Amino acid sequence: MKKRGITLIALVIIIITVGILTAVITIDSDNTIKETKARIFATEVKQLEYLIKTYKERNNNSLDFTPQVLNVSSLQSGLVSELMEQGETIVDNNVTLYKIDYVKIDATSSEYGLQTEGTDDIYLVSNETGNVYYLKGFEFNDNVYYTLKSELSELIGE
Repeated sequence: MKKRGITLIALVIIIITVGILTAVITIDSDNTIKETKARIFATEVKQLEYLIKTYKERNNNSLDFTPQVLNVSSLQSGLVSELMEQGETIVDNNVTLYKIDYVKIDATSSEYGLQTEGTDDIYLVSNETGNVYYLKGFEFNDNVYYTLKSELSELIGE
């Protein structure tokens, strides 16, 4: 008499296969979510840089935002490195950046830099270079980004 049904070995193989597929899908979706957030951040910084450039052109190259004098010794080392890489002027251990006024530049939305998670959750802009910096930093692929760098630009096709 033949018995019909699933053997224990077949059941174990099925469970292992389902587990592997679940792990692969979870890891892939996690990477997709991280990459999407990085694209949003990069797009936002690029848009802010464009809006600020346009604003300055309309206002005789004037940037009448609130100045933020930051002592570089109190900043995260990664931010200081990026400021130096981008050619920002540091005088007496201070750098002057400007808090972005979203209303003045006609920015319609923002995901980051809204000062909802503390005083470091803001975007600042350099009057000299036009670079936008996210004071808090954005973590992606084991790196922290404070401004739009080539790795992030590639995500948005720049």
